[in-house]
This record gives sequence, C-alpha cells and structure tokens, in this order.
Amino acid sequence: MKYGLIGYPLGHSYSCELHGLLGNPEYSLNELLPRELDSFFESRDFYGLNVTIPYKKEVVKYLDNLSDEAEQIGAVNTVVNRDGVLSGYNTDAFGLEKLVRRVLPEGLHGKNVLILGTGGSSLTAKYVSKKLGAEKVLFLSRNPTGNGVIGVSDISDVCTDINLIINCTPVGMYPDETNDLPYGIDLSGFCNLSGVVDLIYNPLRTNLVLRAQEAGVRAEGGLFMLCAQAARAHELFFSLDPAPREDSLYASFLSSKRNVILIGMPSCGKSSVGRELSRLSRADLIDCDDEIEKYTGKRIRQIFEQDGEPAFREIEKKIISGLCISAGGKIIASGGGAVKDPENIRNFKKNGVVVFIDRSPEKLIATKDRPLSKDMDAVKRLYEERIDLYRSAADVTVDGNGTVSDTARNIIRILYPGV
Repeated sequence: MKYGLIGYPLGHSYSCELHGLLGNPEYSLNELLPRELDSFFESRDFYGLNVTIPYKKEVVKYLDNLSDEAEQIGAVNTVVNRDGVLSGYNTDAFGLEKLVRRVLPEGLHGKNVLILGTGGSSLTAKYVSKKLGAEKVLFLSRNPTGNGVIGVSDISDVCTDINLIINCTPVGMYPDETNDLPYGIDLSGFCNLSGVVDLIYNPLRTNLVLRAQEAGVRAEGGLFMLCAQAARAHELFFSLDPAPREDSLYASFLSSKRNVILIGMPSCGKSSVGRELSRLSRADLIDCDDEIEKYTGKRIRQIFEQDGEPAFREIEKKIISGLCISAGGKIIASGGGAVKDPENIRNFKKNGVVVFIDRSPEKLIATKDRPLSKDMDAVKRLYEERIDLYRSAADVTVDGNGTVSDTARNIIRILYPGV
C-alpha cells in the first residue's frame, strides 16, 4: 500500500472516501492483527499511514521521531515515511482543536472541562483542552483513581463547575448505538455547561449531542474533527502547505452522509418537494408513507380505519427508526404526524437535518385520502395543534407557500451550497 489506514477492525471507516475527496485515489484500508505489526513496520513499504484503534500507542515504538504533540499525548495517528525515516504525528489533536473552536469560538480560557472516558482519545482531549487554556480538566471513569479521575458518584460535586463535556467513550456509536448516555450522565445538573463535543461521528448526532441541543447547549459530533484530521494528514503525506482544507471537505462529505428529513402538514408538499430535491441533488428519495404501505400491504387510510391511529403510529415509528439508523445522504419525506413522537424526532436528527416546509393553512388541501384532514376545518385544527411541534423539531424552516420548485431551490441554497 502507498497510503492508507491500519487498525482493527476497519469495517465502518470513512477514511477512503475522505482521502478520495482530498485527491488521493491510492488510499486503502489495511486491517492488521497485532502479530502483523512487526513485519509491517519492518518493511516500511508505504509513504503515509493513518493509525486507528487499537494501535495509536503501539506504533510509537516503530517510529524514528515524533512531533511535539504526538510526544506529549503519547499517541500517533499519522505516520509519514520520508526516505525510510518514519515520523509520527497526532492530527487528531489538530482536528479536535478545530472542533472545540467550532462549538466554543470564545475558547476555553478559565473554563473547566469534563472528559468522559480514560482511553487513548481522552489523552488527546486533555492535551487540546490544556492547549486552549482550560483551567481544570477532569476525567469521568467507572474506575476512579483520584488525581483528576472521578467516578459517577462524584458528578454531583463537580457538575455545576463544568463548562465543556468531551465524550471519548464509544457509547452511542453505530452499529451498537442505543438510547443510553455515557455513564448515564444527566445534563440537567450542569447549569454552567456551554458546550458538548462528542468524538463519535457515526451517527452524526449521538443521543448525548441531541440531549445537549435540546437543552439549548451548543453541541456537535465528531465528523468535523474526522475531516480536519484527514485534511492535516493529507498535507503531511504530500508535504503541502497548511491551508483550511477541512471546511470544504466537511461540507462536501456532510452532504453525502446527512439525510434531509422533510416535515410539515399533510399536503404541504413534502413528497413533491422531495422529488424535486432528489432531482436537483441526485440524492435518493424515500417517502415514509410509501414505506408503511409496502410494509403493511395496506393504504394509510385502511390502517387508520381498521387498526386505529395508535397502531399506525407504532408502525410509523418502526419504519422511521429503520430508515434513519444510518447516514446515507437520503431525502426522507415524513408523514404529517411523525413529529408527535419525540423518539421519531431524535431518530430523524441522529443522521439528518430536519426541514419544516411551512405552508399556510389556507393553501393546504383537504382530501378524504388523508384520515386526519378530510375537510378544511379539520386541516385548520390540525395546523394549530401541530405548528409548535413542527417549529421546535425543525433545524431549518422554509417558506412553503411558493411553487414546488421555489421551495426545493430554497432548501438547496441552504443545505447544498454550490449545487
């Protein structure tokens, strides 16, 4: 291999896609067992490597020199072979610093940081926190040892002092994601919390990130960090001058991974706008109602009449969970009432951006095919019942009173700049 990633396992890695976007088609994945490391590094048959779990500490012994940050952290995720001399770097630190600055542009001077977990990535989080001026850095662990490593029972003693939480545990990571939060942490006690950073990038927003955002706390998952560290590694591989490559890489990669979820009243145009968005963006369109009908073999109206709305909502929840479990750059047109269940909203947001198509009630259409909006009086009542749900669920709200093309192009301008 000329360039690539080593680690084990690598089944869910995005690295090849990222380095392909950076202009390196020779990047590949190489799963190595521990017993294979010696011969791999003895051969030195590569130009540049990224290193991931579980070898970020292990590879240090094979290297001829380390950058300052790699030496201080004690872990390496990028190796460059220059005429047989192996140099190690930690571009994760570069990426995490960029991510923390996105969440807290004001920096960390005078702030206190709580790092969840004590694994290898927690050392990078500590290094970055200190570099950005944090006053105090604590670690949360199931096995507290003192000296800044606290246990779950100690959280109540420190939570009011914490300004930033950085999650370095795998809790919430695809495909083993659950609704659990790391260490069962309850954010409601962190009354001075300004930001949450989660190193997990799949799903795009973990439950920890979603809970923080719901509480009005600035929070972001690890995809920007992943893009930034890849961009910096690319510069090191090819001896390029540092440049802000991470922003354009992130925008492009996010567009390919983020689902776009359309919500709104029945007849607001979710399906028709979705088709136009699909045409303009070349992303696949999935209509939740169509998927429910395929799954049940019944029309939506029949399900309501024969089984009732509660049964329909359970089926809808199951379909939404399956559609949204992974990032795939899809456009998903939801049913009008999907926002009634908070679990649906969280599932939408894990790997997607929620777009509310706000069409005025007088422009909506009553039809007997829609069980809850058979006439205009029913439409208006439904609008009043749901408008606050739509607004609170939305990441983006667009005016849906124009043509289908107008609405779709407004969404494109916001979510797909440059298309």
